[in-house]
Amino acid sequence: MALEKYDPYKHGVTQGVLTTFMRCREEAKNHLAGLSQIRTSSALQFGSMAHRILELVYRKWKKPPTDGELQKVLDFVYKEFMQEDGGRLSPEGLENIHTNLSLLKVVMPAYFNYHKDDFVSSKWMELEEKFCIPSPVEGINLIGRIDGVRMQKKEVWLFESKTKSRIEEDSLTDSLAFDFQTNTYQYAVRHKYKVKPSGVLYNVIRRPGQRLKKDEGLASFAARVDEEIQKDPSYYFLRYEIQIPKSEFARFETELKYVVEEFVQWWKGDLAHYRNTSACKQQYGPCRFLPLCANNDTELYIKREELFPELKD
Repeated sequence: MALEKYDPYKHGVTQGVLTTFMRCREEAKNHLAGLSQIRTSSALQFGSMAHRILELVYRKWKKPPTDGELQKVLDFVYKEFMQEDGGRLSPEGLENIHTNLSLLKVVMPAYFNYHKDDFVSSKWMELEEKFCIPSPVEGINLIGRIDGVRMQKKEVWLFESKTKSRIEEDSLTDSLAFDFQTNTYQYAVRHKYKVKPSGVLYNVIRRPGQRLKKDEGLASFAARVDEEIQKDPSYYFLRYEIQIPKSEFARFETELKYVVEEFVQWWKGDLAHYRNTSACKQQYGPCRFLPLCANNDTELYIKREELFPELKD
């Protein structure tokens, strides 16, 4: 099935598209043309699998799952990923997915044990639900999917999960006060529930940095990582409560309007298109389209069938 030509008035905009546009217009153009990398990084695989496990467990269980229950979830998520991505992964990608599964088998039980109060001290209002709301620009809808919304102590909180290998706590908490992604999701929550969220519960799972040793099996590797996690789970599982002042909501709504207006002007061809070479190296590695820009290397990419696969049911 051919990818439908993108039209913001028909399809809406996601915060991901807007963030990409702000970072580099060439990257946004390639993304909206449906190009995706065949090679999925190990870190992205780990994060995607962890998100799926969180969703399934928080949806189904009212108490921390047993080891057997969690193993069934892990097996299910592995089969999902292999069915969707396995056929196009390189040998390195397949090796990564098995390594990540071994890591998640020890990380996730420790996570749910560490955050066992999640099952008794809060009420989930939604988990991984899609939204479609009017943006500040007439005719353009804002679409997306939110990790979670929780009622906690009679207050509404946005729940946002991230997996990171490196965490700089001071800069992280400062930047979250005006983070474009979380502000977009809070904007959606306000429109959906007609209430201002108290802030963001930023849930961080640290991806273990240990490497597989030469001639070491995955079972031994996982046991070694598990031993490190048990020594100090607080190092691996962090959670920040970021309260957002009312003034930030007003400021962000104005900012969002400007960004969407510029994006639509660019899409129409009324705004200049250029490459932002300072964005070739990004927070989590090189830009996904760097080989394409540098060498016109098209062999690393496939054409998606969906404009926004992250919103697929």
